[in-house]
Amino acid sequence: MRDWIQPPLGLHAHPTFSQGENMAEFILTLINKYMNREILHRKNHSPKSLIKLGKLLLNLSKQKPTYIPHFKSFLERADPLQLVCDETEDFVNDSLNNRDKLALECCLVDKLHIINAKESIEKPLVDNFLENFEGLRAREELSTSENFMKMINLISSSSKLFQLASSILKELFVHCDLPLLMIDYIQFVLKHVLSNIKNMNLDLYPTHLQSYVALLRIDSKYHTESSKRYTLDSLSNMYLKNTDQVLILMLHYPNWFEELSNYVIDFI
Repeated sequence: MRDWIQPPLGLHAHPTFSQGENMAEFILTLINKYMNREILHRKNHSPKSLIKLGKLLLNLSKQKPTYIPHFKSFLERADPLQLVCDETEDFVNDSLNNRDKLALECCLVDKLHIINAKESIEKPLVDNFLENFEGLRAREELSTSENFMKMINLISSSSKLFQLASSILKELFVHCDLPLLMIDYIQFVLKHVLSNIKNMNLDLYPTHLQSYVALLRIDSKYHTESSKRYTLDSLSNMYLKNTDQVLILMLHYPNWFEELSNYVIDFI
């Protein structure tokens, strides 16, 4: 087989493929020509083939800094949903272990965690909920696992990851027929985020929601009638455009849940 696949005159007659520098330049030419957003987003690329490309660029980047911009470009352009396969976790962990060597920006570190969100965020949230299910029902003190606390550290340090975790918890609330238990569990998660950053930073929320979060942090009974009406009116308008967004806010600030529910019914 080895003899059959060799060029007719042997590799010595094809110096491009036997000289390291020439080969490196050849690979760079191919990358510059063919690795663009359109090609990466083609539906006929399997997640495994894209992960293999990512691993190739990662390994080249570890050996030669010349390839680092191309590895970063791959991460920037790739759709996280197209990179999910059984090799994803190894690729993400290897990339994160070399983040300093590759000088990965915070946004790319976030992107890697988003690519591996099923393992790094969703699984710890679900597992910890199941482990504490009886404790939630009995209103006992809840426990935390090492993976859960790692996840808390992650989502406390990044607005993108915090918002992703909030969306996952919202989906659990919607699909789990245990609304009161889920609200208690979400408050438990938020309590750990709060203790981890010492102050529930508004920056964890999308910019356009930060003013609403500031209002919701004040218990409705301490609002003036006009500020309460303004808050409820604004959230009702938002509810008609983006139900999920308002639901996430209500799960974070459940003291407003009943008031907003009644107001929305009258509003609609």
